[in-house]
Amino acid sequence: PIEKIRRSNAYPYGLTENEIALLREARYITIGSLAAASEDDLRKLETVGEITAERIRIVVNQAIWM
Repeated sequence: PIEKIRRSNAYPYGLTENEIALLREARYITIGSLAAASEDDLRKLETVGEITAERIRIVVNQAIWM
């Protein structure tokens, strides 16, 4: 689940609670489904611009390589 990449003391660059809620609402419920989404797909979500989409992509890529 995407909650595994939630921002925490151990993972300070993770996703915020608001980002997780937004992504879950858009049916991105696993890290795999989020990894398969393009930055264009992410930018189509409300409140997600270019910088946020890029940050989400970086967080997901870090999670995959950990």
